[in-house]
Amino acid sequence: MQNEFDTTYPQVAAAVSAGDFQQGFALLHPALRFPCDLDDAQLADGLRALSEISTGLGGDKLAQVLQSLSADLGDARKLYDAGFECIEEGLSGIGATLLARANLSHPNQPGILAELSSALEGEMLYAEAADFIESASPSVLDDPLCCYLLAFDSLMCGRIERFREMTQRLRPNGDENIEFMKARLERVAGRIDALQPITRLDSRDLRGWHFALQGALLTHVASAGFEEGMTGRYAWLQDSYTLCRQGLQHLQEALAAIEFRPTRVVALGDRSSRILATAAAKLLNLPLHDWAEHPQGDELVVAYDLAQGPDDQVAALRAVQPGRLVFAHASVWTSVLPFVADITTLLYQSNVAPWDGGLRSGEGGGVEKTPPDESPEAELADKLLGTSFEPDNAVPFAQVTDLIRAGWGLSSFANGAQRELYLPGGPVPSSRFL
Repeated sequence: MQNEFDTTYPQVAAAVSAGDFQQGFALLHPALRFPCDLDDAQLADGLRALSEISTGLGGDKLAQVLQSLSADLGDARKLYDAGFECIEEGLSGIGATLLARANLSHPNQPGILAELSSALEGEMLYAEAADFIESASPSVLDDPLCCYLLAFDSLMCGRIERFREMTQRLRPNGDENIEFMKARLERVAGRIDALQPITRLDSRDLRGWHFALQGALLTHVASAGFEEGMTGRYAWLQDSYTLCRQGLQHLQEALAAIEFRPTRVVALGDRSSRILATAAAKLLNLPLHDWAEHPQGDELVVAYDLAQGPDDQVAALRAVQPGRLVFAHASVWTSVLPFVADITTLLYQSNVAPWDGGLRSGEGGGVEKTPPDESPEAELADKLLGTSFEPDNAVPFAQVTDLIRAGWGLSSFANGAQRELYLPGGPVPSSRFL
């Protein structure tokens, strides 16, 4: 990367001089992300350039701390402040680079280690975050936050025994935030105990880990690219009626397995959710209600994607309400989410719904974008239900029923006041676009 930087830096400087700050950032970002092997002179040049880019894009506070740091890379306080500000601006990879330097010059500082862990977690580098804490003095673990972070990061990289050990060791000492986080770790530990006899919980067990971490079911493990690094998730997906139909079939089977018998289907307010909910209601032979009119009771709330639903409706679903089960067809796996549905079909990084248009081969051999299908929602729901499909799972759906038998009583739906926070990544790695 050092030699590459000598080639890239003049291109960055030219882009900045031309006022093309986005291009300058696109060229510079990979060189500054963790792990970064630039020497001091190169890093100083890179930080000065990033400061100019930040000014050009309106990030004056970040620009100031970067400019100050570039003149004094040995100042741990400036490294910490700049690393913190990078995290605040969504530049966790660059923040990790700076905080790792602060940790090198001032080791065994709980504050630096905690912020470094936060930056690495933002990059889904949980093993690296755990390793930094493991490499510190054992006394660091007397700090409740560092002890929690080692437990959490060990969990998220699949080091189950270390996770258990640190969870048991963790003493909140009256800190309500630590108490809250420890309670979540203990819920996960309980689900792991229930699942280990029946599933591997290894680096390929996407469904098992989804249930362990979220207390929720994932019905579709993508076969496309499973052995090439995707491990059951999607990177870019142009969704299909076939996948939607398969998702509803798996939903029906999961409802039977958990013995949940809703008396109505409730649609979230966005168009995609209304289409899917209409199809679900017909498949399950249940009445369909809009969100605004739905009565309380045993109900199945259907969303195409919670990230697309009206904010107020989605926020109301985080708290578990007895008799209300939430289903979402698609869920993004690369972003922090307040929660995931009780039952989800698939995980994606980028997705286009079947009726929202997509890409196809053009007559001249190129690629062209198709327009959205503006047909009435009921017609699209009927088209979905009429689509034939063959079950397509890298891991047979029978695993879902095994998970239900072993652990449904510990699910968020059955046993929680709130659905669990979703943090991206975890013990099962998948390739993604950066």
